[in-house]
Amino acid sequence: MTHERPSLRTRMAGVGTAAVVAGSLLLSAAPAALAGEQAVDSKATAKTPAIYPVPQSVVSQGRDVPLNGKVTLVVGQATDKPAIISATALLKESSHNVTVALDDSNVKNGSVVYLGTPQSNPEVADALGALGVDAAPTLTHAEGYVLATGTVKGRSAAVLAGADGSGSFYAVQTLRQVISDKDIAPVRVRDWPLMSVRGTVEGFYGIPWSHQARLDQFAFYGQEKMNTYIYSPKDDPLLRAQWRELYTGDQLAQLKDLIDTATANHVKFTYALSPGNDICYSNPADLASTVAKFESLYALGVHNFYIALDDISPYLQCAADKAMFPKGNFRGLADAQAYYLNAVNAAFIKKHPDVGPLEMVPTNYAGSGAAPYKAELGATMDKDILLQWTGENVVSHRITTASTKAAQVTYGTAADPRGLFIWDNYPVNDFAKNKLFMAPLIGRDADLYTATSGITANPMIESYASLPTLFNFADFTWNGPAYQPKPSMAAALKLLAGSNKGAVESLTAFADLNQNWQDDPLTPSAPALSADVASFWAAYDAGAFPARSALAARASLIQHMPKVLAKIASAGFYADTKHWIDTAANWGDATQDALDMLQAVKDNDGAALVKARTKLNAAVAAAGAATQPTQSGADQGLVVPQVGDGVFQAFVAKAKSVADAWLGAVPAAGTAPKAVTSMQAYGNNVPANMFDGDTGTIFWTNNTPVVGDTIGADLGAPASITAVKIQQSDSDIVQADMMYHAKLQYSVDGTTWTDAGTFDNAPVINATFATPVTARYVRIVATAVNPGGKWIKIREFTVSTVPAGITSTIAPAAGSTLSAAVDGRVDTAWTGARAAVLGDNVTQLFDARTVPSVTVVGTASGTVQVQRGGVWAKAGKLKAGYTKVTVGGSPVTGVRLALDRGPAPVINEIILGAAQ
Repeated sequence: MTHERPSLRTRMAGVGTAAVVAGSLLLSAAPAALAGEQAVDSKATAKTPAIYPVPQSVVSQGRDVPLNGKVTLVVGQATDKPAIISATALLKESSHNVTVALDDSNVKNGSVVYLGTPQSNPEVADALGALGVDAAPTLTHAEGYVLATGTVKGRSAAVLAGADGSGSFYAVQTLRQVISDKDIAPVRVRDWPLMSVRGTVEGFYGIPWSHQARLDQFAFYGQEKMNTYIYSPKDDPLLRAQWRELYTGDQLAQLKDLIDTATANHVKFTYALSPGNDICYSNPADLASTVAKFESLYALGVHNFYIALDDISPYLQCAADKAMFPKGNFRGLADAQAYYLNAVNAAFIKKHPDVGPLEMVPTNYAGSGAAPYKAELGATMDKDILLQWTGENVVSHRITTASTKAAQVTYGTAADPRGLFIWDNYPVNDFAKNKLFMAPLIGRDADLYTATSGITANPMIESYASLPTLFNFADFTWNGPAYQPKPSMAAALKLLAGSNKGAVESLTAFADLNQNWQDDPLTPSAPALSADVASFWAAYDAGAFPARSALAARASLIQHMPKVLAKIASAGFYADTKHWIDTAANWGDATQDALDMLQAVKDNDGAALVKARTKLNAAVAAAGAATQPTQSGADQGLVVPQVGDGVFQAFVAKAKSVADAWLGAVPAAGTAPKAVTSMQAYGNNVPANMFDGDTGTIFWTNNTPVVGDTIGADLGAPASITAVKIQQSDSDIVQADMMYHAKLQYSVDGTTWTDAGTFDNAPVINATFATPVTARYVRIVATAVNPGGKWIKIREFTVSTVPAGITSTIAPAAGSTLSAAVDGRVDTAWTGARAAVLGDNVTQLFDARTVPSVTVVGTASGTVQVQRGGVWAKAGKLKAGYTKVTVGGSPVTGVRLALDRGPAPVINEIILGAAQ
């Protein structure tokens, strides 16, 4: 469960407790040893390979087992088949002579690998005895295993002993990581999971994962010892909207393929039905529909079932339920749900001994505090039904052992902590489809395994982009006390990157740009990029311009990401993140252009400054392009991928302020509006973001508007307004979060308002005044409620003003205003509506003042003139891009650009009295 509205919505599904993957279906050959620190036995040495998930015990002991010659894999008749398949494929990566045998009696030479449980393969017990390994304490743990090397019957040997089929399979996954240079390293691993539920719930709102993505997920889970997948895509109509209907045709065939593949990878496929929107809990027909649906899936091979009652009305829907369960809104709902769940438990679960316990998510699924609904559900629901919970919040930044134990009490599962497991809404991004969340998993108590049977993570809409964090979840749920976030994430990125040159460095830098999760103070904004920016400014502010700074090196690394990351081991990851990678590369270009602009300031080279500034603005515009599909069935469109968590924007803004100061450009009074709104912000999406010139930042309200709610701008003083442009939603073409029914108004005093148009379903509100109007305040007012309770996003709120005294013989082009030429903002521009002819001019008149110089940024041909005593005199010739002419002498009362014949002029800024 997660949410479309960050503080309102979420969903959940179910679990299971068993398995993992049979080989590396997702990636090219996995590295033998992944970099990163690791908690191991005190006897471990530098030779001990890094293993993930981190085992309970690793020691460097035994002997190297060569695999480049003949290798015999000794298994039993009942040894786990996926383990055999996985081990055989793995050994064949090192040896062309691999034989699978039921005993070692005919092995004449080469190395031997013993695989299976002591019960399924008696040779395993004998080999452990030969190595002097007492595996019994480890093999009492479900899914546990022992991996040991040494000499057995005079031959180099490795023993992979599992407590059960899953343990045997997981031993192979560890073997994968201790093979280096076609040798098995001398290690002894004793290992078992601390949580019995380790996996994911596909529970986001948006386009469900593709069939291939799910298959690849199962392969990854197996490889990383995750054993649970909950099928709960809310946009599968037969799961929720049409839950009574049975799967048929291609849908049935695909489900069968998923179930079989999950099973082959020791992953429990759990089916989560979501009937809560229209069910009548007491209706025998709805119970029959539920049982029929489950029976059809059981016939396909599903052995774990879940009822999801999240994100539904908290009130009973049908008259029969209201009559049968009269205890009031919340207790009555709990009674009705318990009645239905208990009936499903009796009518289906209990009749299939090979089916796991029924699982459910309640309607009130967050918080550890007592509540009438929770108490009633706990008292009336069968005790063997497992319940899922999201932590103290829908999206919980911290999940503690104490709050989990408290939830066990309030939900009535304290007698058996296995009765409650966690739905973790990280790294899901359905509430922020323009972002990726790639920070390591943090904020979960190391001993959380003492309070819950496990965790299912809710991943992102982008399945492959979720893999690094899912790697963390696998590591944490297997052995929480040994989990170290940064090394675990480094290992995950190395696994996904593969062996191509520069891939790890590039992928690590990309992950750094996608760290900040829901404004969590412990997941800072792009920490490595931020450090390089801070180091650069420290040197720059001290008067030293680094010739080759760490920031310049990082900018180059980011610029080359598209080429490098297109060749990483996980092609799916690149496909998922391509638009974010391209956006990052554009920001890399912008960073380098900003550095070039600062170099031009140092060199006192105005022409180079403007050239770099032009390239910089083009790169920023490219970075601000809406290229990423929303991945939502309801709000199809494109959004701007967000990378860098605002660090790029802050660096560029500061670099521009340095350049503006050198140019002498100072924003005109009244051109830096302040927000005035009746609505509150969600998180750090503050109203000021409407006026920062960056469409990648937003003012995002924390609720849907009511009629009369306002969002507006205070210019600080009455000004002559020529146009208003308000960019709402996720892009100029997407109808998502915005004020759907708005009235535009302006006012001089904030009391008397003049209407300037009505706008319905308009992501962009545009108003141009043929004759400028005088106003200090501009606002939009909600005239009706939003559909679906949608909130409001404002990307930019632009009010164009024109100061008194500036005129031109050429009208402005559409979307342009003359004020842009003298607003003190170099990045705005006035563009003429037609080509210039002799006699055309742009003129600014003012009270007499001393003007040491005139600087013109823009593209036009002609001369710069100044007025003294009513007479215009030439001060210099206009140059393309950047012109600075010295004026000096007595005060002047005006500046004129006398234009030559030529293309339509573009004037970014006329600056009087440059400071340098």
